[in-house]
Amino acid sequence: PASAEAFTPRYAKKDMLLIVIMYGIRAPQSTRLVGPEPEDWRYDTAFEPANPWAQRAMYAMCDEMPIGLRVAIERCWIRKMRAYQESNGKRWPSRDFHREVVEWYRTDPVMGGSHLWMVDYQMKAARFIFWCDITKGPSAEMLKYKALWDEYVDTRNADASETASRAYHTAGLWVSAEAEVAIVRSTGLTIVLSAVCGCLGMLVFTGDAWLSFIVLCLVLGIISGLCFFMVALMGWAIGPIEVISLVVFVGYAVTFALHIAHDYAIVREDDPAIEETEAWTRAKAARSAARRRASALKRQQQAAASAGGGGAEGGDGGDEAPPGEEDCPKGAEDVEQEPFTAKDLTAAELRVARVRLAVLHVGNAMVSSAVSTMGSSSFLLFCTLTIFDKLGAVVIAVTLLSILFALVALPAVLILVGPSPRPWYKEIVQ
Repeated sequence: PASAEAFTPRYAKKDMLLIVIMYGIRAPQSTRLVGPEPEDWRYDTAFEPANPWAQRAMYAMCDEMPIGLRVAIERCWIRKMRAYQESNGKRWPSRDFHREVVEWYRTDPVMGGSHLWMVDYQMKAARFIFWCDITKGPSAEMLKYKALWDEYVDTRNADASETASRAYHTAGLWVSAEAEVAIVRSTGLTIVLSAVCGCLGMLVFTGDAWLSFIVLCLVLGIISGLCFFMVALMGWAIGPIEVISLVVFVGYAVTFALHIAHDYAIVREDDPAIEETEAWTRAKAARSAARRRASALKRQQQAAASAGGGGAEGGDGGDEAPPGEEDCPKGAEDVEQEPFTAKDLTAAELRVARVRLAVLHVGNAMVSSAVSTMGSSSFLLFCTLTIFDKLGAVVIAVTLLSILFALVALPAVLILVGPSPRPWYKEIVQ
C-alpha cells in the first residue's frame, strides 16, 4: 500500500474520474425500463456507525489506499471528525458517536451536509468521495480499473465488522462501460438473430428456401462491409453507436436484395414477359453484332483499296471495283430473328432471363431510392453532434453497399446458382 500523495496527477480535477464509496444505503436490485420501480433505495439496518469497530472500518477505507487506484483527491469526512475529536481531547473511536458527530457537523456543515444522511440527529448513512487520476477511456480498460476497486472494497469489507461490512463503490462511468461491453459482446448474436429473422421474412415473401439463403449470405456480406467501413476506413472504436448501427441496419440491408429476389422468384418459365424481354435482348445483340461485322468489313475494304492504290507503278490495281453490295452484310436494322419460345431456353439461359427481367423491373426504382437516401443523409455529415455525423456516414455506406450487392453481386450469384422456377423441394411440398 501507498498513500495517494505518492504520485503526481496527470489530469485536472474536472477531467478525473469521480468514485463514491457508500455506507448505510442499499440500492435497488433491479430497475424497470417502463413503469414504476419495483423497489426504491433504503437505509441499511445492519449499518451501525455508533459501534467503535464500524468507525475503525470506515476510517480504514480512507487510509493507506493502494497507489494502483491513483486517488489524487479525497473527501473523507471521518478524517476530519477524528482530527476534531483528538483536538478536543475526546476519544477515538467515539463512544458517544451520534452526539459527537452532530457537534462536528456544526463545525463543518458543508462537508457534513453533503456526506452524511441524518435522521433525528442520528447518522443513518454516509459516503466518501474520491477523484482518481484516471480519465475516460475504452470500456474494457475502465472495467479493468473497476476490478481494482472491487478488490480493494471487498478486502476492506472482509476486514470490517458486521456493523460496517456492506460498503460499495459506484461511479457513473461503471454503468456506461458495463453497458458498452455487454452490447458489444452480444452484437454477434444479435446480428445473427436479426439476419435469421430477415431470412424467415424472405422465405415468406419468396417461398424459396435456397433463394432466401442466398440473400441471407449477401446481407451478412453487407454487414461485414459496413463493419470494415467503420473500423478500418473510419477508424471508429466499437461502441454503442457502431453496434446499434450494425444491428439496426440489418433490416435495411435486406430491402434492396429482397426486391430483386422476390421478382426473380415470381417469374416463371411460361411468363410472356420472358419471351418479350429475351426477343428484345437478342435483337439488340444481333444488331450490335451486325454493326460490328459491317464496321470490320468496311475497314477491310478501305485497307484493300489503300493497298490497290499503292501497287506497282503503271499498274491498274487501283481501278478495281470494290466488292458489290451483295457481299456486304445486311443492315443493322434488317437483321431477322428466328422465332423462339421460353421453352427453348436452357436452364442457364432461363436463369439469365429471369435475372434480367427482375433487374429491369425494379432496378430503376432501387437506384432512385438509394440516391435519394444518400442525398438526404449527406446533410448529417455536417452536424456538430458526433452521433448524427456517424449515423449519416453509416446510412450512406450501408445504402451504397446494399445497392451494389443487390444490382451486381446478387444477379451474378442468381445467374450461376439461382433456383429454378420449380425446384425439387417445392415439388415435394406440392
